Amino acid sequence: MLLFLVKFIHSVIVIYMLACLFVIWQYGLNDLYVEWLKLAFASILLEAIVYAVFGFHCPLTEWAVALGDDTGADFIGELFLLGNVNFVSSFAIFFTGGTMLAIWRYLRENASDSSSKKNAME
Repeated sequence: MLLFLVKFIHSVIVIYMLACLFVIWQYGLNDLYVEWLKLAFASILLEAIVYAVFGFHCPLTEWAVALGDDTGADFIGELFLLGNVNFVSSFAIFFTGGTMLAIWRYLRENASDSSSKKNAME
């Protein structure tokens, strides 16, 4: 039962991290989900800190292996990918790309706001 719980929580965290990446990309591309942007960035940064603190290994994967699981993979990896896949490099690439888009949108919006304020003063 404990192994099921660890793997279930691991799966939920993977889905949540994917949702955070979705929010960042949607803001960067379409200016959507602005109200969720801070939470998405904070969640991904917290995940990165946890990953770094545990020696760049997922603590839930190691816990699942210690409980007797063969791979330590979450349910998503087992059901769809048939093994333990290290998502960290993909998450990092998508996070970096989404962050660049989000920064570009933010700077572009602030530049247009400041130029419209300047025009209103004149």
